[in-house]
Amino acid sequence: MSFVDGEIPKAAKFNDLATKADLADAVTAKITELSGYQIAASASADVAAQNSQVAQNAMAASQLAAANAQSISDGGTTYATSAAGLASTTSGQYFRVPQGTSSETSFIYYLNNAGVALAVAQQVGSSALNARFNLSTSKLISSTQDSTGLPTLVQDELGGLYLPGSTETVQAQLSRLKKNSSPYLNLMSDSNSAVFNVADEMGGISIPDLPGTIQSNIKRNQEQLLNLIANRQVYDARDAGLRNELGDRNEFILNNLAATVSANGGGVIYVPKGNWGVIKPILPLNGVSWVGDGMDATIFRPMGSLSAFDAESTAAYLTGCVFSDFGIDGQDQVTVTSGYTSSIKGMYFQFFKRCFFNRLKIINTGATGLGIDYAYDSTITNVITENCGRLAPAADGSPGASGIGIGVGGNLDEPLYIAGTVNRNNKNFGIFFEWQQRTNSTNHSRYTIVSGNTCTGNYGGLGDCGLDGLVAIGNHLCGNQYGFLLNTGTLVPTSDGRPAPGSRGIFQGNDVSRNVLSGIKYDGSSVAGAGYDWKGNKIEDNGAYGIEMTMGSNGYSDAWIDGNSIARNQLDGIRLVNGSVTNLDITNNRIFNNGQNTSTGGSGIVLNASVTYGSISANKLRDTQTTATQKYGIAGTGALTSIDIAENHFVRNTTTPVNLTGTQTGVTFGRNPGYN
Repeated sequence: MSFVDGEIPKAAKFNDLATKADLADAVTAKITELSGYQIAASASADVAAQNSQVAQNAMAASQLAAANAQSISDGGTTYATSAAGLASTTSGQYFRVPQGTSSETSFIYYLNNAGVALAVAQQVGSSALNARFNLSTSKLISSTQDSTGLPTLVQDELGGLYLPGSTETVQAQLSRLKKNSSPYLNLMSDSNSAVFNVADEMGGISIPDLPGTIQSNIKRNQEQLLNLIANRQVYDARDAGLRNELGDRNEFILNNLAATVSANGGGVIYVPKGNWGVIKPILPLNGVSWVGDGMDATIFRPMGSLSAFDAESTAAYLTGCVFSDFGIDGQDQVTVTSGYTSSIKGMYFQFFKRCFFNRLKIINTGATGLGIDYAYDSTITNVITENCGRLAPAADGSPGASGIGIGVGGNLDEPLYIAGTVNRNNKNFGIFFEWQQRTNSTNHSRYTIVSGNTCTGNYGGLGDCGLDGLVAIGNHLCGNQYGFLLNTGTLVPTSDGRPAPGSRGIFQGNDVSRNVLSGIKYDGSSVAGAGYDWKGNKIEDNGAYGIEMTMGSNGYSDAWIDGNSIARNQLDGIRLVNGSVTNLDITNNRIFNNGQNTSTGGSGIVLNASVTYGSISANKLRDTQTTATQKYGIAGTGALTSIDIAENHFVRNTTTPVNLTGTQTGVTFGRNPGYN
């Protein structure tokens, strides 16, 4: 008798057997044949077809001599091991037949009620599975195999299930998913076979150490939001009647809602997606926040010659507000009868405290996009400004007209953090600070940090026109007319010295490259600044000077230019145009391949201002090009007093390494390779 591969084994047919001896032989042969099979999931259709005949022979099989039965005991269960044992095994029980001479491997069969013997498992010893399951100690009872004979699932004496490559049971892996006892429909494991994601029978997703499912946590957050709404802390502007995007009295609806929210103790006004025209400004109030659907979804469109948001004040702070996830498009703003005015902004605030401006997009405004003055403990992050100041008649000749413009001087301390903004193609500055009030100190204001911003396509990328101790770190100031400007800003200087170039600032780790004119420009010809450090910046490929300093009739004190890469600028790497400087150090810079403008040329360092007390040391003054363009390493006509020039390295400057023609008093030259 033979079987097709994969066919479910069946009990022997007894109807053709003449004697009990023949029957016993047939049973023995059948058991031998069954030993070549392993798992049978269920009886196939042809098994059912023979059930009738098998039932007729069941009685005959049961009459075989019980004396011939042979059995063994395994874990308290008795299994038949011979034909006689098969004959004495009643239906509904299991029996086991060893496979060949192996002491570890045998087949386990089940005799169903119809007398059909079904192979249900192959018992494999642990040593046969170690290689695939990485096991060594568990006592394995049974396993299943794939078509190649390799084990695919094993079970130990305690019911633990193992999957290939695992070092612990499935149950142990599931036990790490805490606080979730639902039946598991699906699970995922990490590279160490530890379960990290389980779906229960209701579709709930659980991850380790998270109480409850992900869905239940989201639901709880939604319930908290609904609770805020129920307590009137979140207000939908549509509930107040906001409907018409064209601007028919939208500002009245929004301002009335803001007054209600403020009277109820504050809250959030949600403005949905839409292009909401406003003819007059929205008036921010303390504790009232404005949140939209996204900077490109919820758009406020000022339609006159005023700002979209206006919170002007002489002294009182606007406090505790968030402005987030909306845009302002000033394409419909127009000038007043008398012409351009700096009030045609996107947002116009004076005196704001603990206010947060985040994920805003302000474009096409007539004057400055985000024009807010006199900050305190506030942040501006992830803001985009573009084409702001479009109505201003001229760059660097009209007030404001910038992307982000911060008026300073309302108080001595005005902490403000600006980060992650993008400011492009604005008429004046991408970002600038302008000293507008004179209170408490001659330099305003302190504690401003500008980090990680991008300013490109503006007249000036970043402008410090009156801060005391600006910290500017890690900004991209590329592709403007000037990368970084220190001057009097966009206002006419007053008799009390406002505005003025910033003082005591730290300008570090910025990229100030590929600007049309100079990378860094200081202009103190009207009002003097002092005390700046320029350290570790890339100042390369600019259309004029790398660093340009004009003092005029005013002096400058305490300048430190250190550790910068100043390369391939069209004119000089560093140029002191005129005036006087005290306490100047130019150290550790790499100044090379400048003077790219072949008609005018340029040098490494040019000192046409008088310099008193300082050093020029440890700079690398080189030209590495095939055709050198950097004329002198150090040159200039300014008078020098108490200056140390040492440890500079001069390589391939086109004329002479040093050409200083001004009066020299107490000037010392130390070791300068390439010069002496």
